[in-house]
Amino acid sequence: MPAGLEPLPDYLADRGQPQSTLRWLSKPTTSALLGSLALIDEPLSHSALDQCPPSWGRHHLREVLIDAELLPARDEPIERLGTWITETAAALPAHQSALIGPYGHWAILRRARRRSRRRRFTHAAADAARNRIRTAITLLDHLDENEWTISDLTQSKLDAWTDGQRRRTNNIAGFIGWLTQRGLAQNLSITRYTYPPPSQTGDEHDHHRTIAALLSGDTPADLPTRVAGLLVLLYGARLSQLQNLTTSSLKRRKTRRYITLARHPIELPDRLADLIDVLARQATNNPNAYTRDGRGHYLLPGSRAHHPLHPTTLSRKLTAAGVPSRISRNHALLALGTDLPAAVLATQLGLSTATTTGWAKLAQRDYTAYLHSRE
Repeated sequence: MPAGLEPLPDYLADRGQPQSTLRWLSKPTTSALLGSLALIDEPLSHSALDQCPPSWGRHHLREVLIDAELLPARDEPIERLGTWITETAAALPAHQSALIGPYGHWAILRRARRRSRRRRFTHAAADAARNRIRTAITLLDHLDENEWTISDLTQSKLDAWTDGQRRRTNNIAGFIGWLTQRGLAQNLSITRYTYPPPSQTGDEHDHHRTIAALLSGDTPADLPTRVAGLLVLLYGARLSQLQNLTTSSLKRRKTRRYITLARHPIELPDRLADLIDVLARQATNNPNAYTRDGRGHYLLPGSRAHHPLHPTTLSRKLTAAGVPSRISRNHALLALGTDLPAAVLATQLGLSTATTTGWAKLAQRDYTAYLHSRE
């Protein structure tokens, strides 16, 4: 048994999942990881585990060790991104690694850490950061294929490579800016594309009918899915916000009840508040819903102890309940844009003022079109 892992067998035996534990232990990846840890001549730590070969098995072993309190909990999306940057840069040719390593750590990761101080940095945000780095590597590969260096990159070559592709252009903009700021490239500019207003907002009658069904229980969806669906339909809540709701997100002031999705609480209508109260009681009575940091109980707990429901699972449940998250969220934001000032909407929903202003303008445009149609 690798040093520091001596308590692991007792934890696995006591957690009450014998079949899944045996399947996990019998996997070659698990044996290889534990064997690699045994060869590392240092105390058990996150950095020691990062010396093992990268794999999904390593992520799972880390979660098991955190659950067993053999490793401290950490900001997993941020820290996993940092490890990925290091390992990705190390696997590149030296001349590419010399650019991607510093760009990844000092531009992408630093920005991610700043963002995490303002609001939670999610796995989806980490995936977006990885895509920006992958796009930078793709550009460097393109230069290598043509036997060009960074100093050979001109505006015409850059424009030909982006070729009007919205995603590629937006993903490479940060790298081009970083190269320019450091004098590694000259006379280059790139303009990020702005995305058009959403083309799908759903049918208003269907929207209201789904809200009524979720409130009344006239649906096969379970209570957590009903509450999550209502928060999407009424407030345009993002999956990451729903995933991380806990009992500490709820507040009561006399007869009024509130939920906090972002920075400021939102007052709840009574029928929704009643459902959330029931959900909160269920969560409080579920020891596996207790958060690792002790800040409360997850309102939408996952199958793993002390973990919220995975956003992919939540999205699937919402879709089955008639709440396609993107379209439903668009409709909610369009409706809210007509009722609330952009600044208020931004603080309550955790959006930028520019985003909420855009929704307000879109809502006003649709309302004006409606008035003209009645003339």
